[in-house]
Amino acid sequence: MKSLTSSIDKKIKQYIKNKLDISELIADVDLRNANLSGAIIKKLDRIYGDLRNCNFSNCTFGEKGKKINLARANLDGCNFKGAVFLGTVVFRNSSLRNCNFSDGFFPFVEYQYADFTGSNFCRTVWMLCGTNGRGAKIDKDIFRKWGVELI
Repeated sequence: MKSLTSSIDKKIKQYIKNKLDISELIADVDLRNANLSGAIIKKLDRIYGDLRNCNFSNCTFGEKGKKINLARANLDGCNFKGAVFLGTVVFRNSSLRNCNFSDGFFPFVEYQYADFTGSNFCRTVWMLCGTNGRGAKIDKDIFRKWGVELI
């Protein structure tokens, strides 16, 4: 895994400004604590990856009918505020503690056994039905303010 150097970061910022896909730029780059806000990321497969504290706010991920695979990844503290996933995102067995998913669009998510403890889901579109979330950990009082209690 390569370090996120200032020259790579500068190129990423230019791609974001020009609304170009940064997938190739970030392949094999350590993204811990990176600011990728507003990026287009069509491909991101980081099984067992360490992406802690990455700012993915307002990013557009994937392509319709394709998967972004972040299974068993450590995404603790990531900011997904306003992020849009066009395909399926796989968070299976991943750690997503204290993440911000507010205002995000995640219609196709596989999150079996993922840990979302302390995460924020305000105004988020997220499919909660079926077996896609079997065994996932979320705060028990997440829906309490709307009068819904999880058992």
